[in-house]
Amino acid sequence: MLCSVALLLACRRRSGVTGSHVPVVSWMMSRISDQPPNPPRSNTDRLTAFLKSGTGLVTAVTAFAAAIAGLVAAVTQLGGGSAATPSTAPGGGPTTVVFQSAAQRELHSHVPRSIWPSCGPPVDPEEHAVAAFNCKYREIVGLQYNLFASSREMDHSYADVKRRYGLAGALTGRSCAAGRFEGDFRGVGRLLCFVDDDGHVAAIVWTDRRVDILSFAWRDDKDLPALYDAWRAGNAGPDA
Repeated sequence: MLCSVALLLACRRRSGVTGSHVPVVSWMMSRISDQPPNPPRSNTDRLTAFLKSGTGLVTAVTAFAAAIAGLVAAVTQLGGGSAATPSTAPGGGPTTVVFQSAAQRELHSHVPRSIWPSCGPPVDPEEHAVAAFNCKYREIVGLQYNLFASSREMDHSYADVKRRYGLAGALTGRSCAAGRFEGDFRGVGRLLCFVDDDGHVAAIVWTDRRVDILSFAWRDDKDLPALYDAWRAGNAGPDA
């Protein structure tokens, strides 16, 4: 704009026009002042520009995810009996067991309270179980609890376990700690002890007709006497 004023004054001098150039300058400045100023950016405009940037988009998505997580947590807390129960996974890290069915809530009520903090979702549960959890006892002993709809289905699953590990027929071992053994479990079910040479696992399987639960205990070092000792001392349940 200053260049334009200078050119105009030069033209006036060449054409013999004399006199003060102040009117010309005043006229040009008045034209400048007549131009509408850039409107100030509103808060909405600033927000729109921010969201169009990469940083703004990431920030908005993060805030939205946090809001959704907070809403889910609030709904869960208001949900009553089906709320998520925090626990520790068998591997040692924190996890959450969400009770999705009445069967899971029922099974949870039979897992000993001292065991439950170590429990998590099931790994390879029995085929016809209606609910199952995998747990740990003192880190080295694995546990699994399987709930069935009836004692008949539980007994069938117990027979399947024997076939699976080549334990069909009566086992005549002297005791659980001494090797392959099958016997009575407290007058309410069956007890099975064995070592799986192929999987290098010592295992104890027991059933409880009072609650229709088939349970496993195992350790990966084939040490059946040590497993049996831990199983007896650890009150592995299930609680009736």
